[in-house]
This record gives sequence, C-alpha cells and structure tokens, in this order.
Amino acid sequence: MPPRTIETPEATCGTWDLDQSRTSNTVNEITDITETAGPAWATPAYNRAGNMTTVPKPAAPTGSYAATYDAWNRLVKLADGSDTVSEYAYDGAKRRIVQKSYTAGTLTETRHLYYTQPSQWQVIEERLGASTDADRQFVWGLRYVDDCLLRDRDTDSNGSLDERLYALQDANWNVTGLVDPDGDVQERFAYTAYGVPLFLAANFTPQGASGSGWETLYCGYRYEAATGLFHVRHRVLHPVLGTWAQRDPLGASTGVNLYEYAWSQSINKIDPTGLITATLPGVPALPALPALPALPALPALPALPALPALPALPLIAGISAAVLAAAAACMAPFYSHALNQINSGMVSDKWAHCYVSCMSTKLCGPILSQIGGLGFEVYQELLRLIQELTGRRVTTDGFSWGDVVANLEGSACAGFEAVWAGPIGGLGGLLFRESCEDCCNRVCP
Repeated sequence: MPPRTIETPEATCGTWDLDQSRTSNTVNEITDITETAGPAWATPAYNRAGNMTTVPKPAAPTGSYAATYDAWNRLVKLADGSDTVSEYAYDGAKRRIVQKSYTAGTLTETRHLYYTQPSQWQVIEERLGASTDADRQFVWGLRYVDDCLLRDRDTDSNGSLDERLYALQDANWNVTGLVDPDGDVQERFAYTAYGVPLFLAANFTPQGASGSGWETLYCGYRYEAATGLFHVRHRVLHPVLGTWAQRDPLGASTGVNLYEYAWSQSINKIDPTGLITATLPGVPALPALPALPALPALPALPALPALPALPALPLIAGISAAVLAAAAACMAPFYSHALNQINSGMVSDKWAHCYVSCMSTKLCGPILSQIGGLGFEVYQELLRLIQELTGRRVTTDGFSWGDVVANLEGSACAGFEAVWAGPIGGLGGLLFRESCEDCCNRVCP
C-alpha cells in the first residue's frame, strides 16, 4: 500500500496534523503505521482468517479495541482492555439482531433489531431489553436499499413513539440533515472521504455526538456511536483507516485488495452489502465547447511504405473484453440480491441464475445478458481448474449446463406474458405479466 497522507480538519496554514506511511503484507493486511507528523496510531493485527483483531479506536486511534469473531467471520465482541465495549448476535441470514452496549465493562443496554426480508436487510424496528414496545421504527424508500425516509423514536421510554425525524440524503446517500414534521432542521452531518462523521447543530455549530442518537449516516450505513464503526451488512467499515475490518467474504476482489473499500474511490462509489462495489449515478454531461477554427493545411508529406498487416487477434480480444466488461456491469446490480437470497436459504442456485438473467435482460437486452451468464460459467470453470492444479480448496462447481439453461429461462421470463387457464372451474383465461421473482420461482424452484 503506498504512503497515505491525511490532513485533519484542524490543520491550518499549510501544516499537516497527521502524515502517515502504512506498510502491508502480501495479503494486504496493514502491518505497520509510521508517522512523520501527528500521534502514533495503534497498528492493526489480524487472525488467520483475515479478521482485524486489534482495531485502532476510531475516536482515539492511539488506543485499540480487541475484536472477537465467530466461525462465520462476524464480529461478536469488542473489548477495551479487560472491559467489554459491545457484543453482537446474528440470525441465520447473517443479520445482526442483538447489540449489547457496556459502560466500564458493565452491561447498560441490550438492543434487539428487526428487519425486512433478507434480500433487503433493512432495520425496521428496535426494542430494548425484554420490552415488547418499539424503541425506534424506520421507514425506507424505494429508490435504494439505504434510502432512509424517517425514523420514529420513543424519547422517554414510556412505550409511545413521540419523536419523528425525516432524513435528508445527498447524491452519495450520506444523511446530511434531519428535519422535524414542521420542516425545521434539527441536526446536520458532514463526513470525511471514508465516513468519519462530524456532528453539527442546526446552526452548523459542532457537537460531540448526535443529539438524537441518529444511526443512519455515511452512505446510509449503520453507525455505532459507542465504537465509531459502521456495520455494513456483511462487513464492518473502519472510517478512520478507510478499509474493511474483514476480508471480502466472496474470496475474490475486483479491486486492488480484499480489504479495499469502494476501490478507493469513495467519492463516486459505494458498497451497501460489503460484497460488491457499485458506481453512483454520474453528473450530467457538460455542454459541448465551441469548435476551434481550422488550422491551415500542412504541405503533403511523402507517402510511407505500407506496414505489414497486424493480426486481428488483439483487436478481437479487446472487443471481447469490452463486451464481457459491459455484460458484467449489467449483471452486477442484481447479483447482491440473488446472493443474499441464496445465503438466506430461501432460493436455489438455479433461481439466482434465472433472476439475474431476467433482470439484466430487462436492463441491457438478452444478448448481453446471455454473454455475461456464459462468461461467468467459463470463469467458474477456470477458477475450479486453477484451484485443483494448485492444490487449493475447490470453492466452485465449475461450468454447469443447468445454470446455462436457468440463464435462458431468465431471459424468457424478462418479457413473459402467458395465458393460463382460469383457476376457477376452468373459466376462460387470465392475461398477466409475472415479475422476475415470480417467474423464476415457477420455472427454477
């Protein structure tokens, strides 16, 4: 990892508050942090599964937390010396459902989290302790998985949700402000490039923490005030280090390394699942510049001898790579949903192939969708062969004609309209259009 220089908000007159160089090993774990300006940070340490076990404290990185993980590489405990700071529990769909907070090692709060279906993974209600009353409830929009519309909260623990705040989000889905039902601003938020939050009053006066205990912040991710870390579904994001605390659970990265957040392009990319980096919508194109006046013609040069024709192979390879890249980009937005459904045990692998093919066909057409599906099967077969030849654990079944058929079924589902016999006494027929989910449930159960 190349040296990284950081300037904190307090830096003035061209003086750096913090100047660091970081060293990483061959699997991109940070092994040393050297500073030429600013305090000496704690150096992260990792277990053999690649989970960060010594975690520099986001609020005071000269100290560190000791992190414990379960067999599925999920964070289950953070401790400060001998004092427990937080503990977590998860359900079978890998969702964090219990969050325990401690003060000086003493348990002070047990928070239970309830979610939408596993494919969405959105917190819709929180309860405290053994209470059956809601402490907080959330409403989410349809534009995006972390499109937070509002939160209702019980501020006096009497079982009644007496506070409603609406979230204002920018183009990166960062929550930048909160307004009450009258439209009055209650709080504002700003962030560093990788998510360290700055809490502001309505008049932009800095605050030490959120006055309303707001937890949906950077990119719409869930923030834990006690630790300063973000829980982003499959992984934990460390906003001060600017990296994930765990390796990519898929075991293969499309970025520089398995800990890299958003390909190190946090200004225009996000990763709401902790698995796949997505590109944010671009800005409108700038107006065309006026044409420059034509330059005077240069005298003709003598003709050069003809060069021998180059083989067509490089051109064909370049075009093929571009087509495969376009196909992968077309399928990527739907891969996470399909993967979450598989991990939750709700659907089959064939259903996932059908669904991704159906959705990508609607977005980019059947040809590009099928090219992407076939390319993925070839990639799986190459990965299987490499793993076998190198003696590694085989993590894929390789090429599957069943998956190819499921891809074709998905493209057919994309525009499926059918006439079925009437369900009541054979009366007539019903003309209807199925969704990709319903069609794939029928053809690839």
